[in-house]
Amino acid sequence: CFPGNGKSELESGVQMYIRDLRIGDRIKTVGSSGDVIYSDVIAFLHKNTNIVVEFVALHLTGEHRIIISAKHLIFVSKNGNSTSEAIFADRVHVDDTVYVLEGGKLVGKKVVRVAMVTESGIYAPLTREGTLVVNGVFASCYA
Repeated sequence: CFPGNGKSELESGVQMYIRDLRIGDRIKTVGSSGDVIYSDVIAFLHKNTNIVVEFVALHLTGEHRIIISAKHLIFVSKNGNSTSEAIFADRVHVDDTVYVLEGGKLVGKKVVRVAMVTESGIYAPLTREGTLVVNGVFASCYA
């Protein structure tokens, strides 16, 4: 899950807070072939505005940052490995590689800091593709 102040990009190019997404919105993600696509939001696995939650904040090189729940899946490469795997966010460590969208392509960025933060609201939009991009960072829809 993500806090409500995370942002995803609509097909129109508008950046929208996750808390404001609706079923039927088409948001940016990466397809199985590695191409940037827009996928329909088909449900919310979690959507609770009235809760305060502790999240994992992953700070990456190049000023990228994603805030994500501890047991949410994110795509990571470890030990310089070129293949990525989906792992729980609380298992991501400094020097692991997380993937961001830059120039329409996925680019690996090193994790430079991992911290715990408290945020309001918890949201998990589900896309038809099963993935999404939040604050420019590629993640799974699943926890």
